[in-house]
Amino acid sequence: TNIGRIDFVIKLPTLVYIFECKIQGSVHQALNQIEEKKYAQKYELSNKKIIGVGILFDTKNRNIQEWIVKEL
Repeated sequence: TNIGRIDFVIKLPTLVYIFECKIQGSVHQALNQIEEKKYAQKYELSNKKIIGVGILFDTKNRNIQEWIVKEL
């Protein structure tokens, strides 16, 4: 977007998933970034349900530490 860069998006026939990944911070910071930088705006006219997903990676274990999902 013109405000920021989305980590990745999955578009399905009835849903759009917007993902923000963090290796430092929290899943709430990731989800807040999706909202503050208006990543969903691009998909609002699609008439699809838009889901934001914040993911926190654990660099030591090289795996997902925590995740959160919110309908936008």
